[in-house]
Amino acid sequence: MERCPKCSVETQKKHFTAHLRNVHHLSPEEIKLLRAQMKQAEAEKGGKITFVCEEYDSVFTTKRGLKIHKDSKHPSDVEGEVEEVVQPTCCLCDSSFTAQKELAEHCKQAHFDDGAEGTPQDYTVHDVTFSNSEEYKDWLKKMCDLYITSFSCRTSKTGKLFYMRAFLNVRENDDGSVHAVGSFRHIGHKVEQALLKWRQDQLEYLKCLLEDFSVDYIIQKMRKDYKMEQSKLYFVTKRDLGNIITTSGLTPGLRHKRYLTSVSMRVAEQNTDDPLLANAFPPKRKRTRIGLVCT
Repeated sequence: MERCPKCSVETQKKHFTAHLRNVHHLSPEEIKLLRAQMKQAEAEKGGKITFVCEEYDSVFTTKRGLKIHKDSKHPSDVEGEVEEVVQPTCCLCDSSFTAQKELAEHCKQAHFDDGAEGTPQDYTVHDVTFSNSEEYKDWLKKMCDLYITSFSCRTSKTGKLFYMRAFLNVRENDDGSVHAVGSFRHIGHKVEQALLKWRQDQLEYLKCLLEDFSVDYIIQKMRKDYKMEQSKLYFVTKRDLGNIITTSGLTPGLRHKRYLTSVSMRVAEQNTDDPLLANAFPPKRKRTRIGLVCT
């Protein structure tokens, strides 16, 4: 069980996030900060020195633990479709270049109309500096949604490598500012939302929904809230949600191991969007009087 520092109510650990969001109306960032503060306070009770991740999602008692976490969870050196280890090559005309930026300029001039199998593409290279990582993440999310692109770090040390045109090189400076250089358009393939990789913010959003709603309702909601050309969320499947449920140990919509207690907690939250509340109590049946006439 976990005690809420705001109202002292005890809830199961797996339902604590839902409690903070639905009862205290905290944003994901506020919940992350509150959890980090709780971990830090718990560690300092025993007189331990703590090291807090700048992202406010983890607290460590050693510098080594913090370093391992940052190296695995918040890499700041390179982020892109492919880490540049060989000469970038255009997959349409086999032209080679010394840098991804040069390949982008080539595509802008030579393949503007045919880069994505006939769909015109804007191959502009964006060179932007942000004051902190949060500004960068907000910008990246908007750009990925706008240009229908996702990024991941990959390397290749041998063999010929054809570069997909979208790339993003990111560097975090000592003062906390972030410098990003990249282009978000595609070359050599159709632009399809369904084939994109899931972004972390999308997975977190689906996880939050699973804590409150059923799988079928979430799928219907995504079809209603998004268009197929707008977001990968439109294409979410039962298998996608099942993977999130398994990895996160969730039971969709369950607040307590006792069903009636769970229903009572959900009624107390007064969440008008909760589709299961309509089925929590069976509707009252109208009584029909039947008159018999004997002749």
